[in-house]
Amino acid sequence: MYKIKYIIIILLLISNIVFSQKKENKKRNKIIGKETLFGIAISPTIPTNFIQKNDTYKQTDSSEYRVNLAYGYVFGMEIRHNFSKYFSIQTGINFIRRNYDAYAILNYKKTIISGSDTSFSIEKDTSSQRLKFIAYEIPIVIHGFVQLSKNIFMDIGGGIGIEFYPSDIYINNFYGQRKSWVIPGMLFNIGWEYRNENIGIIHLGFGYKMHFTDIIYTVFTNDYGRKIDYIDASGNYFAINIKYYFPSKK
Repeated sequence: MYKIKYIIIILLLISNIVFSQKKENKKRNKIIGKETLFGIAISPTIPTNFIQKNDTYKQTDSSEYRVNLAYGYVFGMEIRHNFSKYFSIQTGINFIRRNYDAYAILNYKKTIISGSDTSFSIEKDTSSQRLKFIAYEIPIVIHGFVQLSKNIFMDIGGGIGIEFYPSDIYINNFYGQRKSWVIPGMLFNIGWEYRNENIGIIHLGFGYKMHFTDIIYTVFTNDYGRKIDYIDASGNYFAINIKYYFPSKK
């Protein structure tokens, strides 16, 4: 009877040691990586003409047209697989809202008749609208990490982002027409993150999205819907990346 009690006590001690060891290994693995994580991300986007020109301008004899990319945002869900604490691959699906400020200045000649005298003046008719253009993106990004401290890592990443455009847009004399329903682009990221086995991963960084082609035509129409002119518009932007990855339940 006593031997059985001793055996039970020894087995309990062994199981407790094994469980504690597994628990410690789990904590190390959560900091090191080698697991699949789910997260959310939001990125305010900032238009820029630094690398590629986003703002476009066109002038004819009787009119001026301008399209400027304004501030927007990206929001999405991410899946990230850590092969180790130094290397990971990330994908997911993002909702992208781009805002374009479109301006049209139409110059027309006005005839002024005063008695027997006839004169002419140039009048300007100015109109503007904000075009809200949406897209859905599937990113595939590879990240490399450098460990700065026990819980803080720095990363550099690059990959592709395939964007899908569900529809065109039309608002009072301005028509935003997609050039294609799907257009790929390049993604570049740099950032820093805090990793904790209990609260997950908090990431803050910066990114740049670059297309090799324009993504929309901005078509200017008259009051009867007839096309007057058009401008190609790009969609490149800098982004402030704010991400949170949920802790693993392993």
